[in-house]
Order: sequence, then structure tokens, then C-alpha cells
Amino acid sequence: MLLWKWFSGPINKTVYAFTLTLLASGVNQPITALQLVNTATPIGFGFAYFVAKALHKNIYEKEQIENLKSAVPMGVLNIVEGVIPIVMGDFLRAIIASAIGGACGGAVTMVLGADSTVPFGGFLMLPTMTRPWTGLVSIIVNVIVTGIVYAIIAKNKVEDAAEEEEVEEELNLDDIEIF
Repeated sequence: MLLWKWFSGPINKTVYAFTLTLLASGVNQPITALQLVNTATPIGFGFAYFVAKALHKNIYEKEQIENLKSAVPMGVLNIVEGVIPIVMGDFLRAIIASAIGGACGGAVTMVLGADSTVPFGGFLMLPTMTRPWTGLVSIIVNVIVTGIVYAIIAKNKVEDAAEEEEVEEELNLDDIEIF
């Protein structure tokens, strides 16, 4: 958990502050790439679920699948925190997949000239761009690459028949003695 706090704390804030400084100086592409990559990453982990199923792999535990149900819609609005439990379950592989997907999506953003002056918003920032289709293409590339890479490199989690959900015993109030 300490490593995640380091990534989501000073490293993340430094990158964001740097791109905001560039935005204030009139250089819009880095903040655009950052926001589009942040939007696509949780969606990419959701896409990885379907790619893994096509590959006959089980890459997520039950709790993580439930978590994806909220992480993906949060990603649409550029809220990446919903994917933290998934990343923490397989930190190195998740970082590798999101870095490769982000690099591809960010490159598409820069090459196609996606440009936005809005430093936040997920899909809501697309209408503010000079070429909204470039942002959409960037998100699609990032989602596909992140999903495919993670589905391929993630460990196949075998469902253990002996591992069942623990059922909490009911408290019998007749067993409580005060004196």
C-alpha cells in the first residue's frame, strides 16, 4: 500500500502540477494527454475483463469484478480512484499494462493534435477540444491496448472450490450473561 500512496501522492501531484503549469503557459497538449489517459485507464481494466474471458482466463476475483462495475463509470468522468483495489491486487502487471496503454493513448493524442484547455472532465472534456474526434480515438486506443496487455500478462486466478465466502455466525442474545 505504501508504494501506491507514493504513486498517487507526490508523483501524481507533481505530474499534474507540471502539466497545469504548461497549460497556464499556453501549452495544452500535455494536460490533454494526461486527462485522456486518466479517463481511459479504468475503462481499459474493464475491457480487460472481456478480453480475458475471450482468452478463457479468469484475471479478477469476485470482489474485483464487483468493483469494476463502479470503477468503469467513474473512469468515464476521469475519476481513477475506483480502480485502486484492482491495481493493488496485481500491482506490477497493472502498472505495466496501464503504462503501455497510456503511452499509446498519449502518443495518439499528441500526434493527432488533441487540444483542450480544460484540465479535467473525462468524456466531458471532449466537446471542449479543438478536434474532439482525436480525443475519442486516443481514449479508444488506450482502452484497447491497456485491456489486451493486462488480459495477457495478468495471472489466471483459479477459483478454489474450498474457498467459499465466510458466513458470519448469528449472535444468540440468550448466551449473553450480565452477572
